[in-house]
Amino acid sequence: MYSRDDVEAKIMWIVRFVRKDGKPDEEYYYHTLREAEAHEGLFQEDDSGLYEAIEIVSYPIERT
Repeated sequence: MYSRDDVEAKIMWIVRFVRKDGKPDEEYYYHTLREAEAHEGLFQEDDSGLYEAIEIVSYPIERT
């Protein structure tokens, strides 16, 4: 079984803001899920109408 630290050492976390206006999505990269969740949490009450979705995506990375 892997610890949370082992898993996070192999994963990059992306907070993706999917825009409604056709402009490129905004992506912000984090080393830990906790950081990504904190960023996403800042937009829980977002009423700007700019985004279709705000999502957290995991991206596997290879560290040597």
